[in-house]
Amino acid sequence: MTYRALSLLLTICVLAYAHAARACEVALAFAVDVSGSISDTDYRIQMRGLAEGLRDPMVINALARGDSALMVILWSGHGEQVVAIDWRQMNSDIDVTAFAAEVENLHRPWSQSATAIGEALEASAAAMTRAPVCDRYVLDISGDGRSNEGDLPELQRDALMAVNLTVNAIVVDTTGGQLHRYYESSVIHGPDAFAVVVQNIDDFAQVMRRKLYRELAIQLVSLE
Repeated sequence: MTYRALSLLLTICVLAYAHAARACEVALAFAVDVSGSISDTDYRIQMRGLAEGLRDPMVINALARGDSALMVILWSGHGEQVVAIDWRQMNSDIDVTAFAAEVENLHRPWSQSATAIGEALEASAAAMTRAPVCDRYVLDISGDGRSNEGDLPELQRDALMAVNLTVNAIVVDTTGGQLHRYYESSVIHGPDAFAVVVQNIDDFAQVMRRKLYRELAIQLVSLE
């Protein structure tokens, strides 16, 4: 083997090793409420808001730089949880923008069902067992009401701990109530878990973007 060929082979090996050594920073799942209390208009605003949050340049950079993994679960009542987009590794800006486009166009599977938050958490914990090996595992669950069907969300704590899953929430509360208190006490889980509130559904995209900044540890700048 010539020196030039040997040098080329060594370069290829180094690049391959460097790529393999890049660790996934976060496996981030989005569990979106599609129960009967969510109108079709609000559903589209939610999905468009999630897509817009993912398209934020700093979010794109953080996800791609960290080789992060994303997935989407749609959930509603008893037995109504579906993996709408399975785990995808975000190795480049193109991967993130393609994922966002798919999110924005997801078909709604249910529209007249109850709210089974406990089962949504259970399905999400099960999905985490199939996630790539990452430094952190985070579930981003949205909802606009209390659990009214199936197991209580509090009963899923052991399952969430078993997969080292942090659960954050984006709470849609347009009536100015105390729904976020329920999510803080019964739904969110894990170190540094938090809930944010959407008081006007048209602000969903802005709130989602701020939430992603916090989850991805992006330094906040002026977003107004």
